[in-house]
Amino acid sequence: MKEEHALILNAMPIPCSVSPSSIECIEEIAGKDWSGDCAVSAFDSGTLSKLQKRAAADVLLRILAI
Repeated sequence: MKEEHALILNAMPIPCSVSPSSIECIEEIAGKDWSGDCAVSAFDSGTLSKLQKRAAADVLLRILAI
């Protein structure tokens, strides 16, 4: 089986923010009783955080190539 490796290209990261309310149709999928809280996993640090519905988390997007 061929092994594939992801390579981060040397491009400047793109700063942005994400919010549970930014996800299209999330309220319809989650249902009427949804409190609006979401779990956010940070891959690099291995942390798991709680993000409220109207809160936002800052992220940096990088280009990956395989």
